[in-house]
Amino acid sequence: MMISEFLSYDLALFSIGIVIIGALTLGIYHIIIFHSFKAKQAEDKDEQSMK
Repeated sequence: MMISEFLSYDLALFSIGIVIIGALTLGIYHIIIFHSFKAKQAEDKDEQSMK
């Protein structure tokens, strides 16, 4: 009885951990892509204004 309760508790923590890590990874990935996209747009604007 105790072992199965412990396992279900561990699985709950484990799944919560995976969700949190996944959300953090997606958030960081999204920020990196967004910043590189904005930087690329800024570079394009700079090139156009120089011409």
